Amino acid sequence: MLVASTLGSLEALLSFLKKSEIPVAHVSIGQIKKKDLVIVQAAMDKNKEHGVVLVFDTVLDKEIKELASKMHLKIIEAKIIYHLFDQYEAFVRDLRQKEKDEHSNEAIFPVQLSIVPNCIFTKRSPLILGVNIDAGTLKIGTPLCVFKDQEKVNLGNVTSIENNKKNVVKAFKHQKVAIKIELKENVPAKMYGRHFSDDSIFYSVITRKSLDVLKQCFRDELDEEHVELISKLKNKFGII
Repeated sequence: MLVASTLGSLEALLSFLKKSEIPVAHVSIGQIKKKDLVIVQAAMDKNKEHGVVLVFDTVLDKEIKELASKMHLKIIEAKIIYHLFDQYEAFVRDLRQKEKDEHSNEAIFPVQLSIVPNCIFTKRSPLILGVNIDAGTLKIGTPLCVFKDQEKVNLGNVTSIENNKKNVVKAFKHQKVAIKIELKENVPAKMYGRHFSDDSIFYSVITRKSLDVLKQCFRDELDEEHVELISKLKNKFGII
């Protein structure tokens, strides 16, 4: 929602936000009322980034500010348009990072790996081996699988990634890294030769839920190649 002191100020702010592709649900000149905040709250229910009141070159009543706080609405005030925009951008960045942090354990990035020749260091779980990142992004915690005789074999989760003898939390396409894959307790060990071979291709085990989390919170980290790999994995795993 936009609040400005004059019609001219409001028009200038609307024009600026339109160029910045920031949607506006409601506008007001001067003071606002509870019904205006209800409109903003409805917009916030659809998208948290829209639960904001941008106040330009005017001052809201104390009671309205207190009510907005109780309704969990963000009020941003400034006398310069660019300052208002910068504060809103910072608010959105913080909000998106918070959502990423909250859902990081649910986000499974698409990745496809192949084994580096002569780099299988342990032949049964926990597996330690060198891999090429053929496509996608590998992160700590990623569940991996192979397909043997068209049957999916879960190998476990990546618990460490080493790049150039340094521990890292993620690795990217074209990198060669050493990884450790561990299974949960009481899950039968997986073995080289029985469950996978030198030419096996490893895939991250994505799910419908993990894809929804990626779309909602991590869209800015996905490029066209990620999207193509997601489509490939959806077909492999039968995800609609």
